[in-house]
Amino acid sequence: MKKVFIASAIAMSLAAGSAMASQQAEIQFLGVVTETTCDITSTIDGNVNNVVQLGTIQKGQQGQDKNIVLKAKDAAACTGLTGKTATIQFVGDLGDNGLNNTNGSAKNATVTLKTVNGKDTTEQEVKKGSNSVTFDAAKVTTDGYQFKAKLVSATTGGTAGTFDSALAYAVTYN
Repeated sequence: MKKVFIASAIAMSLAAGSAMASQQAEIQFLGVVTETTCDITSTIDGNVNNVVQLGTIQKGQQGQDKNIVLKAKDAAACTGLTGKTATIQFVGDLGDNGLNNTNGSAKNATVTLKTVNGKDTTEQEVKKGSNSVTFDAAKVTTDGYQFKAKLVSATTGGTAGTFDSALAYAVTYN
């Protein structure tokens, strides 16, 4: 009888072990340590906001440029930036053509994001393998760090649907 209980206990523990599931995930932490700090706010087409309304486009077409400016909340608090470089690093679902559609339903739709007043090259494209852009640091208190973004639907393989994605960024001053 004892052998039956032991065999039953072993069988139950094996069955319970196979029913258990495990999951692995990743949390990403972003931050910057710098000698100079400057709180930045974003404006989209002149309005203080952090949501870019891309509008509606036809499948296979491109939308209109949306103007994005990252600028100092308080210019007086941003000192010591003259002669320095601001490097903005973006983290998100970047692909070969720009920001991929992470949560929306449209297939083969991306957002192109390019600088307007970059440091060494006025226009720098943000995409996979090119997720950092540079500016003259002092521009944060005057013109701001300017970008243009637009929604693009691929001419082949694109489908109708929504676009929903996000980018995180960190700014360092050197």
